[in-house]
Amino acid sequence: MYYIDGPGATPDNKFTDGDPAAGVAPTTVTDDFMNDIQMEILNVLAAAGIAPAKNTQDQLLQALRGLGGTGIFTTAPQFDNTKKGATTEFVQRALGSYSGFVQYAVNTGLTPAAVGKFISLAATITVNMPFASQCPPGSLITFYGSAPNCVINPQAGETLVAIGSGGGNINPFTLPGLATAVFRSTGTGWVLDGGDAALQYSPIYTGPFGTTAPQFDNTKKTATTAFVQRALGSKASVGGYSVNTSLTAVDMGKLHLMTATGTLTFNLPPANSVPAGASFEVMGFGTGTSVFVPVGVDALVCGSPIANISMKSGDALEFTSNGAASWYVRGIGTLKFATGFAANLAVNGYAKLPSGLIFQWGQASSANIAVTFPLVFPTSILGVHAQIQSAGNGNYNANAAFYSTTGFTIYPSSAGIGTTTAYNWFAIGQ
Repeated sequence: MYYIDGPGATPDNKFTDGDPAAGVAPTTVTDDFMNDIQMEILNVLAAAGIAPAKNTQDQLLQALRGLGGTGIFTTAPQFDNTKKGATTEFVQRALGSYSGFVQYAVNTGLTPAAVGKFISLAATITVNMPFASQCPPGSLITFYGSAPNCVINPQAGETLVAIGSGGGNINPFTLPGLATAVFRSTGTGWVLDGGDAALQYSPIYTGPFGTTAPQFDNTKKTATTAFVQRALGSKASVGGYSVNTSLTAVDMGKLHLMTATGTLTFNLPPANSVPAGASFEVMGFGTGTSVFVPVGVDALVCGSPIANISMKSGDALEFTSNGAASWYVRGIGTLKFATGFAANLAVNGYAKLPSGLIFQWGQASSANIAVTFPLVFPTSILGVHAQIQSAGNGNYNANAAFYSTTGFTIYPSSAGIGTTTAYNWFAIGQ
């Protein structure tokens, strides 16, 4: 198709009906010009899949509107950002996408061109929002904190509020690292009403919608701070075993009542099968002994590593995993491993109390012998007693003398004749 340029056309390629008085001839409409026009229109119908029909005067309109078939427009490539016409296919495909991606690593002042974009803040910077008055109400700008603690400010005289804070001012707003924030223009300011950075202002977390579940609730409901505070110190449930058992992660958080007749063995779960800090508690019942044993390369630690730990009726133990290869145990049943209760139960032995009091005992085979205590009393000796263990004829007694924090001497006294074969002694100190 081309401008009319046949006989009678004006110099600027327009039609004229001529002027006989002035000798100007009218424009001649040539066959090739009309054929061009006809083919232009028919090609539009063909592209729209419309068959030409006589006595129909809206087929071109149908083709342009895309009502007669598939339409005539070509869908631009995805993410095209030019001035090409957008088909319905292009619009549907673009829904949910941002108009563009921008990244800033220096302090920046935004313009209305930022509307609709996803903006990544790659350094801890300050960003000034565009004038909300220059952006249509409802316009959105999305930020992502690639770096922590980026500051977002409105323009002077405009507001920056959070939708869930009752219109409360949040200017300046600090965007946490790895969080998103969506700001909406009101025409006079900006409202933070989207992204995970807005959750801190949401009534779901700050208002009456944070309903506290009933005590002991064990569902997938959200736990409020009131629920957590009330649950602290509680156990998930109470269970128990009365046969040899290998414990598992399912047993974590519970109180188990172990009823033993004879000796029962309980294998602890692999320490790396549960999170660090996972724990459970056991109490002893019955007339027997419950023995707890780590598995594989796991260590059982009670001040220092031990091979296993046993528990009788009335004892209580708590086991806590480090999430790797160790179980830490504490409770009444561990007192025998505590430094304050250290003991040596040999013939010549001792027993300590946390108060610092120490008991020591032993045997001596002859009189007039210097006895050395198994353990030096750190501070002082409070008393020593000696007695005859066995004697021949006669009446024998034993005396303890010359005692110090390291030992004493046994002296016999007797009436009649005979011999002694052994002495027992007992000392108290600190």
